[in-house]
Parts: sequence; C-alpha cells; structure tokens
Amino acid sequence: MKSVKFSALLVAAALYVCPAGALAEDQKAAGDAARDAGSSARDAGSNTASSARDAATGAANGAQAQAAAAREGAAGAQGQMSEEQAFVRGAASGGMLEVQAAKLALQKAQRQEVKDFAQKIIDDHTKSNQRLMQIAQSKQIQVPREMKAGHRGELQDLQELSGQQFEDAYVIGQVGDHMKMVLKFRNCSQKLQDPELKQFAQEQLPALQQHLQHAQQLAGWDAAQTAGARIQGSSDASSSQDHTGATPAAGQRNTSGSRSGSSTGSASSGATGSDATNRNNASDQGTSK
Repeated sequence: MKSVKFSALLVAAALYVCPAGALAEDQKAAGDAARDAGSSARDAGSNTASSARDAATGAANGAQAQAAAAREGAAGAQGQMSEEQAFVRGAASGGMLEVQAAKLALQKAQRQEVKDFAQKIIDDHTKSNQRLMQIAQSKQIQVPREMKAGHRGELQDLQELSGQQFEDAYVIGQVGDHMKMVLKFRNCSQKLQDPELKQFAQEQLPALQQHLQHAQQLAGWDAAQTAGARIQGSSDASSSQDHTGATPAAGQRNTSGSRSGSSTGSASSGATGSDATNRNNASDQGTSK
C-alpha cells in the first residue's frame, strides 16, 4: 500500500516538473524571438533613417535645382521683357522711391516749403502708383513689391544724412529723378503699343513736369540760370572787345582811338572855326572894297 502511494507521488512530481520545464523552454524561445524581432527592428530603423536622409538630400538638391532654374527663367524673362512690362516695373519702382524719400523729407527737411513739396509728392505719386497697379493687374503684368537696387541705394543714402545735407541731397535728387521720369514718360507716351498704358503715361506728364519745376525752384535752379546768363553775357562782352582788336596793342589803340577821336573832333572843330574866320575876313575885305 505504501509502495503504491510512493509511486503516485513520483508520478505527480514528474507531472509537476515537466510543465515547469516546458514553460521555461517556452519563455527562452519567446526571449530569443523578441531579441530577433528587436534586431530586425533596429535594422529596419537604420535602413529607414538612411532612406529618409537620402530622400531629404535628394529633395534639397531638387529644390536647389528648381531655384536655379527659376533664377535663369527670371533672367531670361527680363531679357525678353516687353516695353510695357519694363515701363510698369520702372514706373512702379520710381514711384515707390518718390513716396519713401518724401516721407523722409517730412521728418528731416528744415524748410517748410520743402516739406510742403514732399507732401505734394506723396499725394500725387501714391495716386499714380495705385492707378498703375490697377492697369497692370488688368493686363496680368506683375508689379514689383520692392524697389530696384539703384533706387534702394538712393534711399539708403538719404537715410544716412540729416540737417542741411539731407535737404540739399533730397532737393537735388528730386531734380535729377524727375528729369529722368519726364523723359521716360514722354518717350513711353509716344512709343508704347498698349493704349491704356500709353494714355497713363500721357496723363502723368503734366504732374511730373510740375514736380520738376518745383524742385528746380527749391534747388535755386532759376537763380543759377540767371547768374549763369549774367556771367555768359560778361564773357561775351569781353570776347567782343577782344575781337575788335586782334593784336596785343588793341586795347591801347581802342583807348587812344577814343582819345584821338576826341582830339580829331576838336581839331576838326578848330579847323571849321578857322575857315569861318577866314571867310568872314574875306567878306569884310570885300565889303570895304
């Protein structure tokens, strides 16, 4: 009886130990599988990161190529720009310069008449710029949002000045800028093919000419012309005197000529008086006879 119980205990122990061993083996197998999966994941992650880097590099290179192509296309478009497009871009950039420079003048100018002129420039060119933008948009012509490099440089030069230096530079710059604009708008009012832009150029000419005349007055242009005329007149008079006598003694001869003219006149008067006296004597002798 005891042996039967002991055998049963052995069987039970065997049954208890065997599942535990099987469980340990299963756990080991699961660990191995997990490690394999982790290694595969790391490999996959490494490959994915490498692929992402390659894709990013390719995208960057592609973007650079597109940017270069865009710049080349823009350069080519500028080379093939029509007269209408060139006029719109130039007029828009010049108009922006006039408004920005005038705003500086309102802050930095010393004379009230210069500030009044600047306010007039702001009012007129703001309206002109708005009208130009409307026309350009209706014709699908791109209007630049910033000034050309030359106009930006001119504005920067003004920003660095103050006091009388600023005022002189601003007024003189307005004379030069409006001279160029008057010539440009006059030329475009005759040669542009687009009737609306051509009419716009014609309509802006009177205001631009008025701005030019006003800037010339502020710069003392009229006084300078008057002084120049006086200097030129003096030079012409001097040249005329020099031309009268071409030899080095011409001045002396002119002076002596004046004197000799007076002497000649006196001698002639004397001679005339002597003749009259002689004739009177002769008459008296005849009467006495």
